[in-house]
Amino acid sequence: MGYYTQHTLQVRKMKDGKPVGNEMDSERHERAIESYSEYPQGYLWGDVQKWYDCDRDMKHYSAKHPDTLFIVTGHGEEEGDIWKAYYHNGKMQYERAKISFSRFNSSKLT
Repeated sequence: MGYYTQHTLQVRKMKDGKPVGNEMDSERHERAIESYSEYPQGYLWGDVQKWYDCDRDMKHYSAKHPDTLFIVTGHGEEEGDIWKAYYHNGKMQYERAKISFSRFNSSKLT
């Protein structure tokens, strides 16, 4: 059994340990990363899939591209399950979304 998640990819150039410039075209990297997964090309990104080895695959791929930052955003099947994982030079930083609501304020009633 697995967990369905919608994955999207952003790619940024790195210089001196920091992302620089605008987002790069990710299509070439998307196809190359798919070659690590069990899915046929064109099915991993944007569609809801079970990608069991996402972290392993992305760490391995990012190690081959040390001047690039890969940002994978995931939207899981459970409500509020939103996260980003940053991959650079074979390492990963994982962050869950923090969802919050403002307190009740009667002056905002319309």
